[in-house]
Amino acid sequence: MAAPQPLPQPLVDWLTLSDEERSARLAEEREPTTTLLALGDHCERIATIEVATALRAVDVVLGDAERNGIPNSKPRLLRAKVMALAYAGRLQEALEAAMESERTARALARPIDAARAQIASLHPLTKLGRIDEAIRIGNEARAALEALNEPSLAARADINLGNIHKAAGRANESAGHLERARQALTGEPRMLAHIENTLGEVHYLRDDLPASRAAFTAALAHFTECADRFAAAIVEGNLADLAAREGNLQEALGHFEQARRVLERDVAPGHAARLAAEEAEVLSSLGAPLEAEATLEHCLPWLDAQGFAIEAARGRLARAWARARLGRTDAAREDVAAVLALAAERHHVRLGQRAQLLACELALAADDYEAAFRDALTLLDSSDLPRIDRLIAIHHASVAGAHRGMTANARRALDAAIDESRALGLAPLASDLLVARAALAASPTDAVRDLEAAVEEIERIRTSIRAERLRAAWLGSRTRAYERLALARLAEGTPRALDAAFDAVERSKSRSLLDLVQNAVDRCRPLATDEAPLNADERRLADELEQLRRRLNALYARWDDEGSVGERRMAAPTGDVADEIHRSEVALQRVSARLAALQGERSVLAMPLLAADVRSRLDRETAIVEYFVAEGELLVFTLRDDGMRGCLRLGSERSVADLVHRMLFGMRRATRAEARGQRLPAGSEEMPELRELYERLIAPIITALAGATRLIIVPHSMLHGVPFHALRSATGHLVDDYRVSVAPSAALGVARSLAARSVEREPLIVGVPDHAAPSIAAEVNAVAALWPNATVLRDADATAEAFLEAAPRARLLHLACHGRFAESMPLASGLRLRNRWVSLREILSLRLSAELVVLAGCDTGRAAIEPGDEQIGLARSFLAAGAKGVIVSRWPVGDAAAADFMIALHRQLAASDGLHVADAVRNASREMKRTHPHPALWGAFGLIGG
Repeated sequence: MAAPQPLPQPLVDWLTLSDEERSARLAEEREPTTTLLALGDHCERIATIEVATALRAVDVVLGDAERNGIPNSKPRLLRAKVMALAYAGRLQEALEAAMESERTARALARPIDAARAQIASLHPLTKLGRIDEAIRIGNEARAALEALNEPSLAARADINLGNIHKAAGRANESAGHLERARQALTGEPRMLAHIENTLGEVHYLRDDLPASRAAFTAALAHFTECADRFAAAIVEGNLADLAAREGNLQEALGHFEQARRVLERDVAPGHAARLAAEEAEVLSSLGAPLEAEATLEHCLPWLDAQGFAIEAARGRLARAWARARLGRTDAAREDVAAVLALAAERHHVRLGQRAQLLACELALAADDYEAAFRDALTLLDSSDLPRIDRLIAIHHASVAGAHRGMTANARRALDAAIDESRALGLAPLASDLLVARAALAASPTDAVRDLEAAVEEIERIRTSIRAERLRAAWLGSRTRAYERLALARLAEGTPRALDAAFDAVERSKSRSLLDLVQNAVDRCRPLATDEAPLNADERRLADELEQLRRRLNALYARWDDEGSVGERRMAAPTGDVADEIHRSEVALQRVSARLAALQGERSVLAMPLLAADVRSRLDRETAIVEYFVAEGELLVFTLRDDGMRGCLRLGSERSVADLVHRMLFGMRRATRAEARGQRLPAGSEEMPELRELYERLIAPIITALAGATRLIIVPHSMLHGVPFHALRSATGHLVDDYRVSVAPSAALGVARSLAARSVEREPLIVGVPDHAAPSIAAEVNAVAALWPNATVLRDADATAEAFLEAAPRARLLHLACHGRFAESMPLASGLRLRNRWVSLREILSLRLSAELVVLAGCDTGRAAIEPGDEQIGLARSFLAAGAKGVIVSRWPVGDAAAADFMIALHRQLAASDGLHVADAVRNASREMKRTHPHPALWGAFGLIGG
């Protein structure tokens, strides 16, 4: 975008004078009215790009006219004030200024100025939702100007009338006014660019997206060339809306960011708020409803307060969409009902249609197929329903109709809709339609074909999204296609189909982590110091990002309530601190996404390994056991070097989840009892859930594990909390028979878990004991004694800065300190060093070469499981930073027991050069079983990766 023009020098000079000096200057002028009108023209020119300055300037010039008795300039100056007030979002004040301008002009017998004042009133009237009144006044002004032989000014009335009809969703009426204005203004390129932009919006309403893009692109090129930043920002916003409509979600984010750069800098809160509401729709479409809702909670009150009724209604629809995806259906319905009422009151057909579409989607989500089918048919009966919305309505009607037994009709409707969506290039919509048709397929082959096509559309969009977090959100919002594809392939039953089912599962799991691990790029800092310098906008956002990080560190410092004596964990925050942390986390995510929209994130996206590739990396003694939840059912795949040894259905996800919950509750109860000095049973008598979980998860595949001594287990969903090595058969625990590690995906498991490794070089041992965890001191001394060449940071030396500086050089990291995990805000998880917390983001920013990271704190293995099976927690952060394996605890363990396990682990690692980490963990666990028999005391610690 071209550099902004400086403020007009005559206006700058005028504003530097005092009241007396300006009055004296006017007294010397032969034509003081001409001087004031010229100043008013300058005010109007800067009203779109320097709103605050324009308002201040026009008030000064109006005061000069009033004070010096120069009334003829007042109508014109008031019009400049109308524009500035409107762009500042002060709509009622703008309307009052327009009415005053008209009254003054009529009193001075100046009909042209009166008509122009009427035209000036149209913008605030429209934004206030007074559409019919605006159309009446616009037609009056246009007729008056034609009668006064002012075709150019009458054309400006047509432009405004075109905008009004467009705002009301009346595309044909709008196009008529705009074409008439185009004919009258052939010699005014700037006005033609404004007309082009509005025609682009009209084409958008008609769903003529190529024509819309051409019109917007032409308008943007002109405004950029003439350095009209504000007009260019408005067009960027329109291009963003168009790109989102087409399903080009990353392009939409880029245009939104370009527009926001100008609107924020030039203090245009009304347009910035409107733009934010539109961007929230894209965030919801990307599967980021929390961010969408947070954005809307900030901008909706402003839109309401300033009277932007239609924009606020559109924002409420976006919020309803976000709330529906967050499971807050009742709140979503309230928003939809409010928009439907407003649309009926304002006769806004387009708004009502969009609200009805969302009402239909809510009915589908609630399995109210009768209501969904009825609402969808009502929309399809509308002759003026836009083309893309018609396709969405067909999707809803087909899904609802199929549940009502109308399969053949639904399939025919979907056939046509899929062809049309593909012709229009609407990838997100095409994927939804393909999934819907797959459910109605006449044959398994047809279902597989449609689901594979849907997955390819989803993958294509994923590769276009720059921000890692939004890529993860997008895939997480579309996992149903992968689930159904896996089930459809399983139904075929052939070995090749089993491999294809496994491949579908792998494509839906922890893809974001796979990207991070394989690329080893810094996802927190948007630009490394050796990269190209930041431009002004990027620097501003980078500075804001740094301020938010510092604010979060300060907030984390207030989260220092000590944990229970004998446990290495800290309490979760509550009240104001929790609220502030949450708000700051959301803000930091948004700023990070904005930087990604401007710059992108420098990485090559990784593809998961296919089943054949995974097999080729397995030895005869290793088995991959991969779990997957599809459509509420738990599946398990067993993969060996000689092939897929089957996939079994293990029952409902809910029943297993209840069992896992009971097991974890029992483990925590047992560790609390041990901390109080109670003696625990010498075995698993109090933990029958471990036996039940074995029977559900392992016993069905035990034949497929024959000959294996090494298990790489890939959990899914609730199974990430299961201590697989502690599961108990009739003869013993799983760790007695196998060396066990866990991996987020099979691709990550085989990439990092098979080779024996040496971890003796440059260990880093960090210990932060306190009265809640005094055993840390003895643990650090004992571990350090096993590694004579270790760097040891303890007590006052164990600062966050010292750890962050030393960590990248270490091959073995041992961190004995308090950990924390908060389910409601997992990004606030971290480790407590001597002087402050180290956050997940700081860990992600490291470039580790560590073969193993040992996290000796409590709850270090807990994570929030987000859609796409992305785990947000400490283990993921260390893996993403480059660690090959991480040892974590899945629940709080007593301080003394934790120290005993860690010392036993390091004895194993130090005693045998090249010992596989999984063997060291196994041997330490078995040693702990002899001295601390209850599984709550040794079963918490497990290996991820490694």
